[in-house]
Amino acid sequence: MSEARDQLLDAWFRDLTAFAVSFDLRDKDLNTIPFAPTGPQRILFDAMDKHRLLQILKGRQIFATTAVLLRILRDCLRPGFQACVAVHNDQSAVEVGRFCEQLYRGNVLLQQFLPIERHREHRIRFHNDAQIKFGTANSEFWRGSKTHLALCTEAAMYDDLGGTLASLGQSVPASGRIILETTANGENDYYHMWTDPTSRYHKLFLSWTDHPEYSSKHPSYPDDGIRRIPDDLTEIERAYLRKSKLPMDRTLWALNKIRSLPINKRHLFEQEYPLSAHDAFILSGDKFLKATLPTPPAPRGAMLAGILRMHDYNPAHQYCAGVDTASGAESGDAHAVVIFDVTDRTIAATMEVRVPIPQFCLSAYALLHEYGSPVTVVEVNSYGLVVMDELRRQGIPQYMRTSPEGLASTIKDRHGWVTTVQTRPILYGAVFTATQGPSPISIGCPRLVNQLNALVYNKSGQPAAPTGQHDDLAVALGLALQGVDQAHPPAPGFDGFPPHAPRSVEEEFVFIAKYGIDAVRMFTDSQRDTAEFLR
Repeated sequence: MSEARDQLLDAWFRDLTAFAVSFDLRDKDLNTIPFAPTGPQRILFDAMDKHRLLQILKGRQIFATTAVLLRILRDCLRPGFQACVAVHNDQSAVEVGRFCEQLYRGNVLLQQFLPIERHREHRIRFHNDAQIKFGTANSEFWRGSKTHLALCTEAAMYDDLGGTLASLGQSVPASGRIILETTANGENDYYHMWTDPTSRYHKLFLSWTDHPEYSSKHPSYPDDGIRRIPDDLTEIERAYLRKSKLPMDRTLWALNKIRSLPINKRHLFEQEYPLSAHDAFILSGDKFLKATLPTPPAPRGAMLAGILRMHDYNPAHQYCAGVDTASGAESGDAHAVVIFDVTDRTIAATMEVRVPIPQFCLSAYALLHEYGSPVTVVEVNSYGLVVMDELRRQGIPQYMRTSPEGLASTIKDRHGWVTTVQTRPILYGAVFTATQGPSPISIGCPRLVNQLNALVYNKSGQPAAPTGQHDDLAVALGLALQGVDQAHPPAPGFDGFPPHAPRSVEEEFVFIAKYGIDAVRMFTDSQRDTAEFLR
């Protein structure tokens, strides 16, 4: 008996599939059937054997969590093995713990070899001192215990993925494993980690097309399902078929699934069943901008002090600026400045920094002065009042608004912009119109485009950045657009502006003859003042 047991355990540890098929599970119809790993699960089994650090992106109903829990249960046969499963909220942690216990009950031999000593909602402890913990993903969950295998499930939903992984790194030994798995949730921390070329994690995308059940040839396909491509394809369906180029059995399954959704929700199919990792991130979440903005190339000039200049100042143009302020803390929101060229309808320059308020005031003034001291719209909530007062003292003209005051509702002039529940939609409405309207503005700043593309509707139905991301530049753009009506007219007497400061005496004479001495002198003085200010 002992020899047969040892042979079975040896087979289980050599091949995770051999361990998986020893389980009985309930199917969707509540029938108890032998577990048969799907194509995506077998791919995941192989990846877990080969890679210690694994980052997984999946479509819906791939059952990746089940595959990893099977690996954890098998490894718990090793005395003293410690595993932790982190979920984005406590209720989900309890549900995953219950599902793991149900998995365990589906293998009679495993129950004999590995009896449970104690079972609580957040912990399963086995007789051989192995245990599995279930909890909420945060920096405290991992503290005080060694973790041989950590599973972060639905990691894209975490409030602080970076902090969670930083604390986890201290708990997992060099031979331990960290597995991150999730469906996409917009362009948040998980997306940036996925696209980071320096990340040590092996990337694995599990597509719905790897699942054998998602096919018209599979026995589970409904008898009344679509058997041929309909003649009355909608535009959404046509666009999907052109892009996907799937075989006929997959195409019919996709069409059948799309037509099972309400007509106003059919665009969500690509979010639930993405064909690529790129689609998963870009299409997930209820996007604020319905048409994704193309990411522009980085400006030719280097970014200095958090500033990107897309276009030099032209005194023949009108400008306005938006300033979104923050505390300046390294882990918080950034200060942001967006300078908008009203004449050319383009973004002239942006600034995004995390520095103390006094230092930001100096940098913001230098940039605004470089672009002719345009009318500036400062969000005066909290820290913004200090910034606005300092810019006013330095001579930067401020946006004026009118607001009722007092019992008699006297109309008073006020500087700056106050963001409230009522005024926030005005900011984002201006951004939407400027980027999605019939005459969209030109945005040459890649980081501003990335923030705009990432915007989603939050649980309150308000546009906001995804969890773990920031929308400071997007807000600054909305503020700048409020100042368009108050932008100063171009300086009189200018017929253009030199592309750069004169680099020689000869070039100075050429510029004076072409643009006029006032334009050349203003440009040279502005550049010199800005350089001295930043020095």
